[in-house]
Amino acid sequence: MKKENTKRVCRTLTVTLPDGQRKRLYFYGATEKEAAAKVEEAKFLQKNGLLTVNNNTPLRKWAEDYFDLYIYPNYTTFNADSLWGLLDRTVLTDYGYLSLDKIKPNMLKSAVNKIKNQSKSQNDKLFLILRGMFRTAKANGYILNDPMDSVKKEKRKSNTRRALTNKEREIFEKTLKTHAYAPLFALMYYCGLRPGEARAMTWNQIHFKTQTLQVCQSVKKTKDSTNKGIQLGSPKTEAGVRTIPMPQALIDILSPIAKKGFDYVVEGRPGQPISEQRYKHAWQSFFRNMQITAGATLYRNRIIVDAQDIGSDLTPYCLRHTYATRLAEKRVDIKVAMKFMGHTSANMLMQVYQHVSEKLEAEARIIVRDLYAPSTEEQSLTSHIGY
Repeated sequence: MKKENTKRVCRTLTVTLPDGQRKRLYFYGATEKEAAAKVEEAKFLQKNGLLTVNNNTPLRKWAEDYFDLYIYPNYTTFNADSLWGLLDRTVLTDYGYLSLDKIKPNMLKSAVNKIKNQSKSQNDKLFLILRGMFRTAKANGYILNDPMDSVKKEKRKSNTRRALTNKEREIFEKTLKTHAYAPLFALMYYCGLRPGEARAMTWNQIHFKTQTLQVCQSVKKTKDSTNKGIQLGSPKTEAGVRTIPMPQALIDILSPIAKKGFDYVVEGRPGQPISEQRYKHAWQSFFRNMQITAGATLYRNRIIVDAQDIGSDLTPYCLRHTYATRLAEKRVDIKVAMKFMGHTSANMLMQVYQHVSEKLEAEARIIVRDLYAPSTEEQSLTSHIGY
């Protein structure tokens, strides 16, 4: 598969600031026409005294300039859009209208705290964006002091995984109905398969009569991300070879497209599972569709404001974690859950079960508190007979 073309056309405009300094502004576009249109817009604003890049520049305007100059030329469109969405819902939503010199450290700390429960990766990305934005603003003389100097970066553990929220599950299941790669992610969501196990799933491992599927192989990670570099092997652990019951929702997705034989449920080249590269593109496409389903704001087919109901830290592995959480919520015995998940150790599942147990205990406390309170019917009867 060809790499996405991320080259953007750049046009410049030199302006004179109110303090007499001359500054060159950069405008990027997907086409020369788009870049030229931005320059013409800037000329109009300059003519009417509205184009002033200084300490009174709104934070949102500076963020747009910073992204056009430093982020979009160096990232794929998908990754740049994700970074913009992260910045928008944490910082710009609350403080985008304020001028640069009005931004205080406590505001930025409050913005960072919005995603304190998300992954280390998301926290690192937001911190680096804010660092870059305000250091560059200071270097250009827009502000005298960098507010990020007083915001300390908290130490966080990496590889934080989580289950989908109830709202995310609702959006995910809606997206499954229309997306081309729905079978791949449905296997992970409804049966807790690891990504490599889902990619290696063939039709002869799926048994609709008994409503079960067998896991007996997995795609192994290699340095080569093309189909030629695909290697099949056994699952991650000895317990990974297992039989899992299929929910009806998964059967409804797979049965209309079912084939016989050794064909893969989701293929790349004929007779081969999808490559690592295509798998990543499949998730990017699926995640984008989830955002659109949830009401993300689009501009020229580009997501400019992420949907509030979907965390940007969502990864395919969260689908497996959701399966484990659902088993715990339904009180499936932990030894049975280990068998379905393909675990040789209960360490990970113990954390999930403990978390769910605490949630159930909190709910039980509310129930017990009103356990002996008379019901509405009892109150009505007592009133009727005069007690």
